[in-house]
Amino acid sequence: MAKAAGEGIAQIRAHLVDLIEAGVRAGQYQTADANQSADLLWALFLGLLQANDTRSNLDLEGPSFADSARNTFQAVEFGLQAGTSHPAPQHSHMAVDNNASQQPVIVGAA
Repeated sequence: MAKAAGEGIAQIRAHLVDLIEAGVRAGQYQTADANQSADLLWALFLGLLQANDTRSNLDLEGPSFADSARNTFQAVEFGLQAGTSHPAPQHSHMAVDNNASQQPVIVGAA
């Protein structure tokens, strides 16, 4: 089971690397080390899961997982876009949008 989980995680990481590299080739992202960026995204995702579980387990108030993920990944995307002709969204990446129909932003997703 651990081998299958590791293979699945490797596929996710490879997909993230491909998305970041495609964004660089398209001029949407500045030249970046796609491997390091993918590792950062994975670490942020795991941290968001842990923070969400902690809030839930301790009955603490806070943003939903979707809001946290959207804001976090928008901030990363803003960093990848710095210096390109594709500016980040005009709203603050720290603002919480309670529109339940929005999905978390995944860097590089169309």
